[in-house]
Amino acid sequence: MVACDWAQRFAARLHMLYVIEPPTVPQWGYAFLALREAKLRKEAEKQLKALRQFVPPTIQVTTEVRSGYGAEDEICQIARKRKTDLIVIGSHGASPIRRALMGSTAERVVRHASCPVLVIRERIQKKGSRA
Repeated sequence: MVACDWAQRFAARLHMLYVIEPPTVPQWGYAFLALREAKLRKEAEKQLKALRQFVPPTIQVTTEVRSGYGAEDEICQIARKRKTDLIVIGSHGASPIRRALMGSTAERVVRHASCPVLVIRERIQKKGSRA
């Protein structure tokens, strides 16, 4: 994990943030929004716990799950609040059409963050190659 490498190199703390974006239109009505969000939160906490296992014990790490419309706003807000020195964010490679219409979360964080942003591109495995 690149963030761990940087944290070790600079004796920094690591804050792992997962932002849940609730659906704008409820799938089965508004009564199910709370249930859907609880399910998303549980899955996010599970993923953070799994990622945390890869963090060396020498790094001080905290985790947080937030909910809000616009992940980039939540990320930038938390970064300002915590006086973050560096945001490390992954890029999943959105389709060209989606990126042209909406932009990616990583791109929007780069534009609005109050600190430097390191964007890590998802590894793309070529057909027939081994990881």
